[in-house]
Amino acid sequence: MTVRTVLTWPHPGLKNIAKPVDIIDDVVINLARDMRDTMCAEFGAGLAATQVGLSHSIVVLKSDFHAGIPLKNDSIVDDCVVLVNPKIEILDENTFRWSEACLSVPGIEGTVERYCSIRLTYTDLTKESHTVDLSNETAGLVQHEVDHLLGKLFIDRLKRGNRRKALNTLSASIHSANWARLKEKRRAKREEREEEEVKPGFRPKTTSKLNHRKRTAKNFGKNKRRRKK
Repeated sequence: MTVRTVLTWPHPGLKNIAKPVDIIDDVVINLARDMRDTMCAEFGAGLAATQVGLSHSIVVLKSDFHAGIPLKNDSIVDDCVVLVNPKIEILDENTFRWSEACLSVPGIEGTVERYCSIRLTYTDLTKESHTVDLSNETAGLVQHEVDHLLGKLFIDRLKRGNRRKALNTLSASIHSANWARLKEKRRAKREEREEEEVKPGFRPKTTSKLNHRKRTAKNFGKNKRRRKK
């Protein structure tokens, strides 16, 4: 299937709120396959539809992340869990802190506070509904991905100082990448000009026009030219 481009901060599409999937058809199944392939190609643990510019309420989770918990691989899309229209219920107010990263926020990690226990309700691609209780890291991963469907990134949940530091790092990284692309573009143009062939027997064209005006003789001062007698 198709590996799609993952949107990265500050793309405005990451703030979009996903719409519920009304009908699970071949279009939705193919989108889920694309998301699975994209997640694997980017070495991610999970991927939400809004991260690839889709408005569908769909999340895919890597199969080996949820080993030993009550989440089953989808029978249609192999090697991953597909959550269609996922909804979360907080079971208690206990929280835990762990380090998170994100394909849409490259190069940044941060400590985020998540709820320890949640109840997840979703539909798989066979249109079967599921309700499972999750805890700790798996609960954190699901909360992270469902946040994407609500238009939120994990950096939005960082403490103020850490969030400011993360945004400054992201801005500097984008500026550096843009400057590198500009330098490469200039270098390519310079090499292209240097490789232009000069026709034999002809003087190469200059970029500026020289004004060859005839100098008039000076008739004043100590350097004036003497008139011929």
